[in-house]
Amino acid sequence: SSIQGNPLLLSGSIQMMGMDETSKFNGGESVGLWVSSNQNTPLSQADIAKNIKFYQSAAGLVSEPRTYWGNNQELHVYGYYPYDTEAATSPEAYLFSVSTDQRQLENMVASDLLWTQKTIMQKEENEKTRLEFNHLMSQIIINVRGSHPDAGSLRECGARLTNVISDALVNLKDGTVSPATTRNDIDA
Repeated sequence: SSIQGNPLLLSGSIQMMGMDETSKFNGGESVGLWVSSNQNTPLSQADIAKNIKFYQSAAGLVSEPRTYWGNNQELHVYGYYPYDTEAATSPEAYLFSVSTDQRQLENMVASDLLWTQKTIMQKEENEKTRLEFNHLMSQIIINVRGSHPDAGSLRECGARLTNVISDALVNLKDGTVSPATTRNDIDA
């Protein structure tokens, strides 16, 4: 290995809400990672990576350019999804907002904040470390059943949640979420 050390090889999984199952990121989706050799360092002063975008690929979660271990045997990784360049501004007080229009799948996905933290030890060359991402926000599932004889008669049906707090301050170092003050109606 060079002076940079071995490349940081990661894979990501998503813990499903209320289940003992995991899912994976889709190809091209990206997470933001801070990587530090000192767990007591604020994220804004991380020495290996500061809100670096890692893409899901066939090789796992990869950054371009690559991120390296350096001379470290232990690293502290803090990550979130979906990636947002604005998270670098204030990672211990990141303002995250859910979309007020949840009728489109892409808006639902963008509103699903995931987070991970893991202390990792350098492994054998080419061995990946798995990061398990967990949901930080709440999910409301509304089931509607109709009695109309035409299949799909509720296809254009919708629901509205009114006066919902739609943003939060998130500490991306420890995963704590505090409600902010913006209230909106959310269409689903």
